[in-house]
Amino acid sequence: MTFSDIRFSDLHFALPVAEIQAALANPKVIFVLAASAVLIITLFAAWYTKKPASFEAAVKSGSTVRIRAYFKSTGLAPNDKDTDGMSFLFRALQNHASIKVLNWLVKKGGGLHDRNNRGESAFTVAIVSKNTPDVLRWLKHKGLDVNERGIDGLTPLMIAIQENTSVKIVDTLLDMGARVSDRADFGITPLMLAAGRNLNPYVLLTLLKHGAGLNDRSAEGATPLMLAAGLNPNAVEIVEILLDCGAKASARDKEGRTAIDYAKNNPALADTETFWRLNNSSYD
Repeated sequence: MTFSDIRFSDLHFALPVAEIQAALANPKVIFVLAASAVLIITLFAAWYTKKPASFEAAVKSGSTVRIRAYFKSTGLAPNDKDTDGMSFLFRALQNHASIKVLNWLVKKGGGLHDRNNRGESAFTVAIVSKNTPDVLRWLKHKGLDVNERGIDGLTPLMIAIQENTSVKIVDTLLDMGARVSDRADFGITPLMLAAGRNLNPYVLLTLLKHGAGLNDRSAEGATPLMLAAGLNPNAVEIVEILLDCGAKASARDKEGRTAIDYAKNNPALADTETFWRLNNSSYD
């Protein structure tokens, strides 16, 4: 007989029913079982509600019970701020809090629309701390402006680009209504920031797909191509994409410099085919 020949209906499991009934009829057994259950529940409750070592530990637990225990044990309030003007909501965002925890903090007066001493908003803190798209959508749902202005006139989209966040975050902000045409201080656009600072070519392509100005000028007359040539460590790939898309290599800034003049100060382009392509395109 093999295992496949065995029919489970042929098997008989004999439970010691009589013995179990007799044990349960014994008051001592019932007392021990009840005492054990109470002990287990008490230990679990003590662990679950004990004071966390820190607010960060409470946030990472994902438990609003432990968040409450933290505030109760410290005497602090959810709307309190530290010396840098960071609220507990901002600190929760820094530690990738769950939306359940974030909702609890907001309900308790966590200051969703506050700014810290640097002028950073909840959107900025969430983006810089690499939170998920769901958290960004939650912030917008709670009433934050996806095109708000922060330090140096930067919008959340610009901050995401500057921080080299994933394409998914950039896509999320664009889907939420972030504008590619907004300008920060000195006339900087999202595409200029992507060209000059972001290493991911797909961020650049995503902005262009959404209508970003390929040959826009900053207050100093710089184009995205000039900034890519002069500043981006991944200039070879970024410059090639901009040229392929039709960026004007012959354009000059207010000091008369072209993209090739910017490129001469970027080690990433030294002795590359892209450098010479840029040079030759300057005469077109």
